[in-house]
Amino acid sequence: MFCEFRDLQRTLQRSIADRFGFTPDVINGDTSADSANANNRQKRIRAFQEKPGFGVIVLSPLAVGFGVNIQAANHVIHFTRTWNPAKEDQATDRAYRIGQERDVHVYYPVVVAHDFLTFDAKLDKLLDKKRELSADMLNGAGDVSPADFGDLEAPDGGNAFSNEPLTTDDMGSLDGDAFEAFCALLWSKMGYSRTIKTKRVGDGGIDVVAIKRNEGALIQCKSSVVENKELGWEGVKDVSAGSADSMLTKIALSSPRTRNSSIVS
Repeated sequence: MFCEFRDLQRTLQRSIADRFGFTPDVINGDTSADSANANNRQKRIRAFQEKPGFGVIVLSPLAVGFGVNIQAANHVIHFTRTWNPAKEDQATDRAYRIGQERDVHVYYPVVVAHDFLTFDAKLDKLLDKKRELSADMLNGAGDVSPADFGDLEAPDGGNAFSNEPLTTDDMGSLDGDAFEAFCALLWSKMGYSRTIKTKRVGDGGIDVVAIKRNEGALIQCKSSVVENKELGWEGVKDVSAGSADSMLTKIALSSPRTRNSSIVS
């Protein structure tokens, strides 16, 4: 069962334990991939594979890449959807490996309504469309973007997304991931055609990379419950260190037009 969000992973873990009487393992970005670790990712997956009978394992689709095999599983459930069909298919392929002896069934739970198009149903259609495009070598396909949902309607008509401004209470309720996503959205509204939220681990001190033509901005997102608190030098040093990190080389390779990077704090 693939799920990207840690809180929801724990909820699924508790729900499965209540329903079936056992606690499934959870594999995510916090799980060690070091072969020397006694509780590493591959050993925990192997334990799931070798256990006879019915079993469940909850995995982050971002934490299981190449080299991970789960061919003992014959039901793959994408409980939450990644916004890139290639990543979703890569996660599914973990069960389609040599040694699989049964038919593999793939499920995409979708919340639907009879009288309006839900966000889940819209996302499902967009991913199917992206997946069809990705089969064409000339086109390819990337992530679904927030702009793709601009025509989504609310149940009572009108646009599904409110135009009400965020309040300070709204900002205070955002967790770290949501705040970084909000900052990425801000930079996209300022004309940056591509905003990339980096991974939580190994980001080199950079939370968001924003690209506009031949310009780039490296952004570290900081928030505080203390009103009018000034940004400390640690944040500035982190961004400066991140600018020299090898991550920039990867960005330059994926975006050859990006030559200059400005540091934003």
